[in-house]
Amino acid sequence: MAPRTLTISAIAATACLALGASSALAGGGPVPAEWSINLTAQGPGTLTASWLSLRDSSFRLTTTAAFEALTPVQDGNDAEFRGWVGECASAGLGACTVHRGGVAVGSLGQGAMSVDPTACRWTAALFALPGEPTPSVANPCESPGGGSGGGGAGTGGSSGSGGSGSGSAASGGGGAAPLPAAGTGLQGGVTVVRKAAALAGARTTAKAGTVRATGRYPRGTTRMAQSLLLMSQSGVAVAGRCRITRANRTFTCTAKPPKGRWRVLTQAKRGKTVLAQSSAIVTVR
Repeated sequence: MAPRTLTISAIAATACLALGASSALAGGGPVPAEWSINLTAQGPGTLTASWLSLRDSSFRLTTTAAFEALTPVQDGNDAEFRGWVGECASAGLGACTVHRGGVAVGSLGQGAMSVDPTACRWTAALFALPGEPTPSVANPCESPGGGSGGGGAGTGGSSGSGGSGSGSAASGGGGAAPLPAAGTGLQGGVTVVRKAAALAGARTTAKAGTVRATGRYPRGTTRMAQSLLLMSQSGVAVAGRCRITRANRTFTCTAKPPKGRWRVLTQAKRGKTVLAQSSAIVTVR
């Protein structure tokens, strides 16, 4: 079977974020200027950053944070992470930290290289099932008609080279980017299910760049989880943050995704079991 090739012809809209769960600003003083990196995940696995996850998709991450920790997560027990191409190639089969000044393998500052923060940067995480060829991806930073795209990692585990909108609770899939297969884990702790009871009084809105979901959770709920899926580009997910009020069994989940049209999945869970959920589509302008 010939290696699959992913041509990164359309990178999602630029996302500006402040401090993420695994991001930090260096010291005090004025907020530093933005820097960007093109990210891709290809094959049976997910590439996660502090606030988003990619699956068979590409995204241009733009941030003012000091660094972003990129983690490859292969599917189940069978899939393999074959390594990185592009800027994180030196990370081998481990996680990779990218920052304004370059890449740090291991901890921030080790193995870092000097990079112009305004230059085009890219990296890709490649996954495959045992016996299958490692996928290859094209370098989005190369000009049309330029040299060949970044090669795939070697087989056998060696590495290679905010507006307004609203949406009411609804069940099921549909839309430009249908839901992943049932059982798929998404950013934010959401597990895709096809059928679940509706969250009582659930309401999801988008205003001033913030997506907010509110409602009541059922008895037995131990936590709320929320994930937002970009409708125009399947495989891009953003985590929401949820809090619950025990006194009246209500919840509030919020997220600040990049501009675009998003499907918002909000779930009440008891352990790994989904007790109820809402599915809404909102537009962040």
